[in-house]
Amino acid sequence: MTYIVPNFFEQENYDSLMEFENFMALCYINKVKDSKIFARSTMHYMVVLLEGSKHLQYDGRQMEVKSGEICFLTQGNYFMSERLADKGTYKTFLIFFDDRFVSEFVQKFQIDLDEGEIESIIKVPFKQDVHFSQEIKLLEEYLNQKADSRLIRVKIEEILLLSFLQNQKLFKSYLRSTIKNSHDRVAYILESNIDIIDSVEDMCSLTSLTNQSLRSYTKRHFDKTPREWLITQKLDLAKTLLKNSDKSIQEIATSCGYSSVSWFIEQFKSRFGKTPREFREDFLV
Repeated sequence: MTYIVPNFFEQENYDSLMEFENFMALCYINKVKDSKIFARSTMHYMVVLLEGSKHLQYDGRQMEVKSGEICFLTQGNYFMSERLADKGTYKTFLIFFDDRFVSEFVQKFQIDLDEGEIESIIKVPFKQDVHFSQEIKLLEEYLNQKADSRLIRVKIEEILLLSFLQNQKLFKSYLRSTIKNSHDRVAYILESNIDIIDSVEDMCSLTSLTNQSLRSYTKRHFDKTPREWLITQKLDLAKTLLKNSDKSIQEIATSCGYSSVSWFIEQFKSRFGKTPREFREDFLV
């Protein structure tokens, strides 16, 4: 199973989850056992490790995040996460934020994001910095008290700024990465998760839109109903895979979310006038 965050926490009605205009916050404690999960993110976020550790695997790379470190991730990341408890406890808090939050932070502190490297996942230590640690502790207290959103927002900005000042080159690479994929958030979420979307209900769940709102969105932006947009995207993905991979027709059908190969072939032929096999053969000639 792949967990979509923060959507999963919303759907499960986590008591500690707080939702505000451009950001969300969650305190998380796991006292049961160590665990491995697969996750995708639909918002940018930071994971503040208070107890335990976290091992990430993504894009053929690995990262270990220890107690006293913050892991920053951009939206759209797909990764395997292994949570390791420290003396039976894994404790963290998570802050999710959208493109507007990032943009306002960059403008407020006049950060010049000149050309340079981009990193979608980074980590920053805070434990050895007394002031940094105090700010982390104060934010944790605000979250536990469910304090005013303005206080929480200011504290999040301070932690982002402290992370930036600690390693400007590294943090700029993260900020650049958030901006790189910051075109329309709903479109980005849908496009980057097309391989796990099987229905209009999945589209609503991922974007946190009602069926009516999603329909209005896709008609306005794509001139299609949600179902029409979904079929188009899946078949376009299938066409790309037929051109650029040696996957079998069945594998491509599965990759594009079709449980029935015959239904995939029928829809593909209806859209492109050829069966997937005929399309591939003509392309290779």
